[in-house]
Amino acid sequence: MPFTFFKGNFADGNPFFGIFDARYVNFRRKSSFPWVLQIEIAANDLQENRLPTASENHVLNAFEDSLQELLAKSTTYIFFGHVTGGGGRIVYCYLPSPNPAHDVLTSLFKGNPLRGMRFEIEHDPEWQRVADIAPA
Repeated sequence: MPFTFFKGNFADGNPFFGIFDARYVNFRRKSSFPWVLQIEIAANDLQENRLPTASENHVLNAFEDSLQELLAKSTTYIFFGHVTGGGGRIVYCYLPSPNPAHDVLTSLFKGNPLRGMRFEIEHDPEWQRVADIAPA
């Protein structure tokens, strides 16, 4: 996949980095996937600059992969990208409908107290939530 890497700094000066799938920057069928799913995953092992350690980054990658596999079993979705920093990772996906992902993630997060996690699903037909990550 044609992922683009980016990096920057939060207002507090701490760094972040991320990836996004460049195929979707000017995606013409955004209206077919009008719901943004944002999953926030806390990192347990941080460096002084609030970035995950290398080993924790591997854990986040594996966890993100398992989340995507779980989503794929319940719904069609587009993985747009993620941002890592500030003590964790935020994953962005776009959905045709919010219900299947909501049900799967609600069930998963209720039974997983191992790390701080939360998610939200919002109607975002123009994909504004990710506009700062991957400007057109």
